[in-house]
Amino acid sequence: MKKKLWGLFTTLFLCFAFTLGFTVGGCTTPEVPNSSSSGGGSDSTDETYEIDNPDSNGLKYKLLTDDTYEVSGIGSCRDTDIGIPSSYNGKAVTSIGDSAFIMNESITSVTMSEGITTIGNRAFVACKNLTRVKLPESVTTVGDQAFMICDNLTSVTIPESINSIGESAFSDCALLKTKEYGNAKYLASKTNDYFALIGTTNKSFDSYGIHKDTKIIANLAFENCDSMESIVIPDNVPLIGSYAFYSCGRLNSVTIGKGVKSIGDSAFDKCISLKEVHVKDLADWCNISFGANLANPIYRRDTATSFNNNIKLYVNNETLTEITIPDGVTSIGSGLFYNCPDLQSVVIPDSVTSIGREAFYGCNALTSVTIGDGVTTIDKDAFNRCRNLTSIKMGKGVTKIEEKAFYWCWNLKSVEIPDTVTFLGKQAFEGCSLTSVAIGNGITSIGERVFYDCDNLTSVYYGGTADDWADIQIASYNNPFHSATVYYYIEKEENVPTDGGKYWHYGENGEIVVWQKNNES
Repeated sequence: MKKKLWGLFTTLFLCFAFTLGFTVGGCTTPEVPNSSSSGGGSDSTDETYEIDNPDSNGLKYKLLTDDTYEVSGIGSCRDTDIGIPSSYNGKAVTSIGDSAFIMNESITSVTMSEGITTIGNRAFVACKNLTRVKLPESVTTVGDQAFMICDNLTSVTIPESINSIGESAFSDCALLKTKEYGNAKYLASKTNDYFALIGTTNKSFDSYGIHKDTKIIANLAFENCDSMESIVIPDNVPLIGSYAFYSCGRLNSVTIGKGVKSIGDSAFDKCISLKEVHVKDLADWCNISFGANLANPIYRRDTATSFNNNIKLYVNNETLTEITIPDGVTSIGSGLFYNCPDLQSVVIPDSVTSIGREAFYGCNALTSVTIGDGVTTIDKDAFNRCRNLTSIKMGKGVTKIEEKAFYWCWNLKSVEIPDTVTFLGKQAFEGCSLTSVAIGNGITSIGERVFYDCDNLTSVYYGGTADDWADIQIASYNNPFHSATVYYYIEKEENVPTDGGKYWHYGENGEIVVWQKNNES
């Protein structure tokens, strides 16, 4: 048994060997059995806080880059009741390192001092005689498999400071006392019996409920719940862990409550049947912090998967057609409105400072975008393949338009790039049907293929002088751009030279007007 466990926990891919699974319920909270307790502990969780072991001597420490210590191993300590101190050699102790006490069969209890913030991956895995753990309120992270296979662990009270519970952190703790509700299992905090949803009672159910008092859904909590078709996340749940709903193959509808603040990496990865995402408030949706990959449930890459790419986002049960981002929203995250099929127009207020990667990717019905003055960066692929986009009004704060930002916007005929923009990323407007481009005098660099395949481009209206134009670095594969006629900006008619050059200015209504060679406009 020891040999098997050792081989298991030394592999780099342990996180895929042990996973938590569970399934979710319908669009409304399903009828579920009455809440109950399970496991071998007593009904009270107070016992966890009764232990108060003195600081242990002989523990092994490692100095971290932030000039604090982590406990990295048992060292020469022979205590069975371990006390983790708040400081060592005059410096704070802030963490329990990865695998620090792995497979230690002597430890029976652990008290951690205030100041400990992190319990590392596999820190106490297979400590089979460990019965009691006191986690201080300072702990924010419990790592993957941190207490897995602690056969005699009966009670853990989760600190309300926690913001991450790793994969299988408490898996296979047969005697651990948990609460049950809606076919899911919960660990308590001092004041909340349903604080942390850590997994399911069985993966095969087709209905799951999340308690209204839940504050965190652990990593991989509902992974591989293949019978679940819908789930409602209550308003008071702020944190959804990484891979929380990973590979729920029949999940087709998700309702996300107003209180959700953070959704971890790949939370909805491989939910191949997902068709609807319901939210109550557009501002709340915009303010969710999404992790990497498929944290956002509507975010899908059609080049990488065969998923249904027409997942609809509903706000108050209505599909999005015309939206004005609420004032106060500061960023539009990656993939936030990815491939919304009915979205036709977007107005972005001055409070927004950035438009994230693939934020509006593939919104084929989108025709009009107005970008406020607060936006400084339009990130990679932000409006990629918005094939019916015909109108873009950029604010005066944009400085960078990144790679493929407006790639293959087939119906885009003209665009005005403000003076504040200094950089156009690679392929930013490739494949557009541009006939004219106005470029501000702040531009210093135009990347490779920015205007590649823009074969209808005939006019470039530059906001500076011919000498300024000569200083711009223009990368290769911009032939249509080089072939177009360049007009230089002169504001007043009396300043237009008679050298036969091409010049332009803005008319009374803000339209582009070419000065005639004979100085008549």
